[in-house]
Amino acid sequence: MDRKLSTLSIANSLDDIESCTNMECLTFRGEMIKRLNAMEERINKNTDNYDSLSKNVIGLQNNIFTVSQQVGEISRSGKQHESDPTMEQLKKFMERNIPPQPVTVFVLSKNKLAKIADVMSCCDSKCLPAGSLCRNGNGIVKIRECGILAKYLSSTQNLEGNRPIMVVAESEFMRANIPSDVSGQTYVVFYCEMKVIPDNDENMDWKAELGLYKDANCFFRVSSDGHYYTATTKRMFSEPLTGCVVFGVGQIFPPRNKPNAPTQIFFTMNGKQIDKTILMSEDVDLLPHIIVKNCDAEVNFGMDDTKPFTYDIGKHEAAYDN
Repeated sequence: MDRKLSTLSIANSLDDIESCTNMECLTFRGEMIKRLNAMEERINKNTDNYDSLSKNVIGLQNNIFTVSQQVGEISRSGKQHESDPTMEQLKKFMERNIPPQPVTVFVLSKNKLAKIADVMSCCDSKCLPAGSLCRNGNGIVKIRECGILAKYLSSTQNLEGNRPIMVVAESEFMRANIPSDVSGQTYVVFYCEMKVIPDNDENMDWKAELGLYKDANCFFRVSSDGHYYTATTKRMFSEPLTGCVVFGVGQIFPPRNKPNAPTQIFFTMNGKQIDKTILMSEDVDLLPHIIVKNCDAEVNFGMDDTKPFTYDIGKHEAAYDN
């Protein structure tokens, strides 16, 4: 405002020389009027900017005050909840009655095919463990590629002598092999797969099975003939299979904090689980095994990162016993 009064005073002074007719005086007066107008324009512009800036500052101060009030209310509310005995009781009740969802983890089983089982060998003489050929000229199985491949060498002398032969793994799926750092609330799954490689001769009668074995009274298998087999049951799950197929079998041990929960067994075929999970009545360690006749089989225990499982075992979930 003071600047506006000053410019008005200057204007009045210029008016005093309005009657001047001297050319030099008139030129001077015109120049002063231009400068006065420019000065007034700048002053008015700065005044408008100042008013706008003042409004923005006032609005910002109001926003800060509002946010401060809200923060204070939230802080006071939080302290009340922390000290509220009802809230504490509700929290403890939920922890007791709504336990966290258990998880299922895959544990690598360092394993391989180890030997021919006496119960299903090349012949009744059980000659394979010691000799390279069957004394009776029957078909035999050779374990190759460091325990990964079971190669069936069919008999050319006696086609009737090509029997199904069982090959067992070196180690069982055992609860004792669960790492100590695995949580007591975790289901642990051991898993392996078998890729069946049939004989190229379409007329060759072939068969392949994969499963878990304890003894003649306790075993679980899935077969290329489309059936499940146990010591007491035989159940069909599909028509007989042809061509290459990948079977998988898994054994799931329940968490340590669920000692009475059943051990579970499941099967997969070509990357998908087949049928329902089997719940066992007792907790037993089972031995992975295969049975082959006139076909080869390649097993996978997950030890080679370049050969992942066909089934996404990382996404498998146990049948939770709530």
